[in-house]
Amino acid sequence: MNRWLLWVLILTLWSCSGHQEKAAQGQMHTPIPLEYARGFELFSTGDGYYVVLYNLESDEREILTTIQVGGDTPDSSHAAIHLAHAAQRLACLSTTHIALLQACGSLDRLIATAFAEYVRNPEARAMIESGALRNLSGSEDVDTELLIDLSPDAFLVYPFGNEDYSVYDQYHIPCIPISEYLEEHPLGRAEWIKLAGILTGQFEAANEAFNTMKKRYEKAVIELSYNTDLEHPTVFTGSHSSGMWFAPPGNSYIGQFIADAGGKYLFADYHQRGNVELQFEELIDRAYDVDYWGKVVYEEGDLTLESIRANDERYANLKAFKSGQVFYCNAAETDYFGDAIVEPGVILEDLIAILHPELNPGHRFTYFKPIEP
Repeated sequence: MNRWLLWVLILTLWSCSGHQEKAAQGQMHTPIPLEYARGFELFSTGDGYYVVLYNLESDEREILTTIQVGGDTPDSSHAAIHLAHAAQRLACLSTTHIALLQACGSLDRLIATAFAEYVRNPEARAMIESGALRNLSGSEDVDTELLIDLSPDAFLVYPFGNEDYSVYDQYHIPCIPISEYLEEHPLGRAEWIKLAGILTGQFEAANEAFNTMKKRYEKAVIELSYNTDLEHPTVFTGSHSSGMWFAPPGNSYIGQFIADAGGKYLFADYHQRGNVELQFEELIDRAYDVDYWGKVVYEEGDLTLESIRANDERYANLKAFKSGQVFYCNAAETDYFGDAIVEPGVILEDLIAILHPELNPGHRFTYFKPIEP
């Protein structure tokens, strides 16, 4: 080997080994494999856990924060957030946080939530009505004085918007950014239950719950694949606002659901961060011959073709409208923005039954359902 290259190799190996030693100060960090989630990494430290949270809105592998739960002292763990033990008292911002906590058996740790009026989870609803779960939202999204007075062990937040969570640092309330909503795969979102389990000392229960979710979802995908002569209907989705059509791209939660349900998504070729944006007229043209139209709505009562037509007469020209092949999830009647995160298999089964009604004509719909003719 060329002597110069040999010295380069030696120096490189020396440099790498030095970084490994520094990273391993305190206790060894053993990686805990994740299967679908991309927004965090987990490590066992022997008598605790080390968590790295990433910014999924960044093209780089940008770290949002790091957390040590149990184990090392704050000085030796090098984590930005240190919880000496599993959290006993939590506050949260999102209805999805409630679902993740309940699914790993930790809902009793929750003492406060924002936007309590939107909580649909029955157990959490009962806690709110009894006063065991306080509402953090008043005239502002977060009642700062109430949160400080409650003094939770940690506050689960989402890392977007203009809220300055550093205000809670002086009150020793660590704010933990939960960005499951940016995961592109339904099981990626569900896998955030493992972080909820680590924070509350219920990691084994969280693992078991996730494995159950995964098996149900993957079973539906595999069983669908056995139908080699299956039709693959085209599907579009999205919403209309101010002359524009906004739809999730192909590399999205919805795009993955449609693909796994055996559909061909109209925007499957769009791979981007953020919604696809089209002029409304272009959407009408592109969706003219699409087989199915999927919607998420928030309405009192059932969605009807008449109410869709009332929003814009041009919808009546679409093939999906003419054939009545419109399906929807009514978030006013289902917990689509809460419990649905831990029921990806249930959603997938709904979509398969809608796009391929011949496979399971007796299916009982939970989240998505066909529009009544």
